[in-house]
Amino acid sequence: MSNEHASHPGSTKDDAEFAIVKNQLAWLGAGLIILSGVLPVLVYLFFSQEPAQGDIALRPVPLVEQAALVYAVYLIKPVYMILALAALLALWSYLAMALRLALLFFLLGETACAINILFFFYESTALEYLHSYLMVVCLGFLAFAVIEAVDHNLLHFSDPKAKCALLATCKGCVKYRPGPCILRRLFQWGLPLAAVVVLMPLAAQPRPLSYNLMVFGFLRNLSHALPIQIYEIRFSPLAALALLAVSWTWLVLRGHSPHGLLISKIFLAAALGYLGFAFMRLAFFSFYGDDLVWFVFWEELTELILVVGIIVAVWQLQPEAGQAVRARVSEFINGG
Repeated sequence: MSNEHASHPGSTKDDAEFAIVKNQLAWLGAGLIILSGVLPVLVYLFFSQEPAQGDIALRPVPLVEQAALVYAVYLIKPVYMILALAALLALWSYLAMALRLALLFFLLGETACAINILFFFYESTALEYLHSYLMVVCLGFLAFAVIEAVDHNLLHFSDPKAKCALLATCKGCVKYRPGPCILRRLFQWGLPLAAVVVLMPLAAQPRPLSYNLMVFGFLRNLSHALPIQIYEIRFSPLAALALLAVSWTWLVLRGHSPHGLLISKIFLAAALGYLGFAFMRLAFFSFYGDDLVWFVFWEELTELILVVGIIVAVWQLQPEAGQAVRARVSEFINGG
């Protein structure tokens, strides 16, 4: 049996109701992603321990790695933080709400990271957790922004006024008359398959690492503490699995309505936030598990690529944004 039936889009009343539901669910999505971190916050506040204080003997580090660490912390990080702040200020009116929140939580998370690096010799697990969790929230909102952009600009799947991109394949659109929806069925199969992939980080074994090194004559400790790894490869995959299950349930039971479909996408985006973070950290630690200098360098460079990618995407997809920014800059230079 199928719950898919025609929604008869196009009326002003339907459009107004859909807009109200979408605005309400945008805040629901924010609350969902933020509240999903309450449990690990409590765990970290009451049970976290500082990492080991490093090896007694200094670990020798080549000059190129010392330069890479300094470059990552004192050049790459400030550059992408300034770019993210500039994007928020200059492109605010052109950014979707989810994209604004993604950049905002990104800045908050990287601020916690910067404080941890600059003012703590031994990494604070509380600050590193805050950094990690805020990055999950950032990725969740970013995933929702991408899902919405692909949906409404390419697929037109949930837009009640537009025909779906797969109309020719379906030989008819469920929005206008009863019948099956191929795209919805693909997602119904795809989400369980994605849930299988979520299990991969759970098989990885945590391996806490901490050591001291000299960076151009200054003593420094680098570490990847056990509580942080538990959050990365245990809590995050399990949270993603639970959110995917909720997303799939909403899609199956209520995916025929704009309200139900939007809720399903919100839970999917939240799951992708956790899943993306878990795989990113697991990959970095797998590549550079014995050399945390390159872990730090490539994580910072990846975040620069992320911010630049967002700016370029907005710039290309909304040419009026670039024109408005250029006009403001020209006005500022000319003193008017």
